[in-house]
Amino acid sequence: MSGDILKRHHMKILLQIGEYDKAERIFLQMDHEEGRISVAELKGNFYLAMKQYERDIDHYKQSLKLRQKALLAPHQDIAKSYSAIAMAYKFWKQYPESVDYYQRAIKQYNRTLKDNHPLIIQIKASL
Repeated sequence: MSGDILKRHHMKILLQIGEYDKAERIFLQMDHEEGRISVAELKGNFYLAMKQYERDIDHYKQSLKLRQKALLAPHQDIAKSYSAIAMAYKFWKQYPESVDYYQRAIKQYNRTLKDNHPLIIQIKASL
C-alpha cells in the first residue's frame, strides 16, 4: 500500500477503535495533499499561459511527484501529469522531452484504459 490508500486504511482502523481525533487529523492531512497537487498544477497552468516554460514544467513535475506519492499506480491522474509535462515541453519546442512524457502518459493510460480510449487517441495525435 502507498500514499492515500495506506492513510485511508489507517483512518478506518482508528475510526473502528474510537480514535476519532486521530482519524480526523489523517483526513485533514489527506485533504491537504490533494490541495497541494491542485495548487502545483494550477501554478503550472499559470506559468504555461505566461510562456515561462521552465517554471511551468517545475510545477507540473511537482504535481507528478505528489501524485506518485499519494496515489497507487497505475492511476489516470499520474498519466494526466505526464501529459501536462509533455504539452509544456511541446510548447517550449523541446520535442524529445515532449515525446518521452507523452509516451509515459500513454503507458500509464494503457494500464487502466483500452487502447481506443479518447484520451489515448488524443495523446497519440499529439506525437
